[in-house]
Amino acid sequence: MQLNEVETDPDLLIDFMDLPTAVSRQSSLFNYYSEIAVDARASRDEALNALNRKTAEVELAIRAKAKASGEKLTESTVSANVDTDEELCSLKAAVVERNRELGKAEAKVRALDHKRAMVEAAVRMALSKSMGMSMSGVSEEYTCDTSQRAIRDELNGFRERSSLGL
Repeated sequence: MQLNEVETDPDLLIDFMDLPTAVSRQSSLFNYYSEIAVDARASRDEALNALNRKTAEVELAIRAKAKASGEKLTESTVSANVDTDEELCSLKAAVVERNRELGKAEAKVRALDHKRAMVEAAVRMALSKSMGMSMSGVSEEYTCDTSQRAIRDELNGFRERSSLGL
């Protein structure tokens, strides 16, 4: 699959022309997908518990059958019988599916966390640009570079030029 063939999830898009909406939706989206991740984790845990319980039942049944018939069992024989049990195979497939669902949900939460950081950066840039343009005498560099050092340097330079009467 090529990158240009990937569909972008609308919940992960940022409308830079409507940052207030992006900010207000972010926490709701994060909460929504976090709940999905929690539910997926619980579903996975339930599937693992069912698998473990059934594995124990099958192992006990194999051992009881062998003991009743006087047959000697090795651990590898028990393991092979457990691995080939059809019900256990379907339970293992269910665990794999639940792990996949959990992985997707956790990835969405991580993507939303990244989006939060991008929205925060966009808001900071918009605010600094707005504030920079409203301050007379501040160069265009100030409105573009929003790092703390650049802002501090620009303001210090601005104060120095002002005190020199320039």
